[in-house]
Amino acid sequence: MKIYVISLRTAQARRAEASRQMAECGAEFEFFDAVEGTAGHAEFFTRIDRRRFQLNTLRRDPAPGEIGCYASHLSLWKWAVRHDRPLVILEDDFQLEPGFSRMLGELEPLVGEFGFVRLQSMHGPRAVLKRLRPPAHEVRRRNGRSVHYLSDPPLYTLAYAIGPGAALALSRASTTLFAPVDKFLQQTWIHRVPLFALSPPIVSMSPRTGHSTIGDRTRKSRNPAVMLQRACHKAAGEFRRLGFDRQQAARRSDPARKRVRP
Repeated sequence: MKIYVISLRTAQARRAEASRQMAECGAEFEFFDAVEGTAGHAEFFTRIDRRRFQLNTLRRDPAPGEIGCYASHLSLWKWAVRHDRPLVILEDDFQLEPGFSRMLGELEPLVGEFGFVRLQSMHGPRAVLKRLRPPAHEVRRRNGRSVHYLSDPPLYTLAYAIGPGAALALSRASTTLFAPVDKFLQQTWIHRVPLFALSPPIVSMSPRTGHSTIGDRTRKSRNPAVMLQRACHKAAGEFRRLGFDRQQAARRSDPARKRVRP
């Protein structure tokens, strides 16, 4: 499978470390020059829905780095569609785990079946209400590794493999920017792409990585009315997520309804 590493052209230290790790495991890859986002969104998105962005983040405007990060992933999804090829997409602050090179040959058939396979940990911080249900369900186990359906996808887009069908669905749902890319991926009921994860993971966040290149995202609204609206927005989303999860469970239990691509 073709591997792209998203990296700012100026991030020489990160690029050197990424190249070192890839060379050690014998994997071929290319850098994708990350979009910086300082020129705005018009080249990639028809508009920014600032109201929905605020409900998703408590911030009304995305940082340039958030626009650039989303646009970088979107550009690679469109590449997968245009070339009708699956991709492994990594951000440049990765740490390859043992087994990465061995799994590369097995990823393509997995992506052909599941569409989107997360390669980093499927665990992350969870809100109290979300802890009432499991975040993932095992759907396959083979040779010491398993594939899990993510009913509560965690944040971060550090590492995943994606097929052209899933890439097309995500691209079509991305004409309007209404959330950072990782929060967009969490909202499966909107883009209609079921997300899966490999366990144990074969990529993790590098402990040597410094500060995020996205920029400051700490200035959030504390307006009580906005926070109440956000809570209602999240609750409505959880109901829609449950409905999407039930549909996916029905497809997995009924072979006649399974789909290889969204």
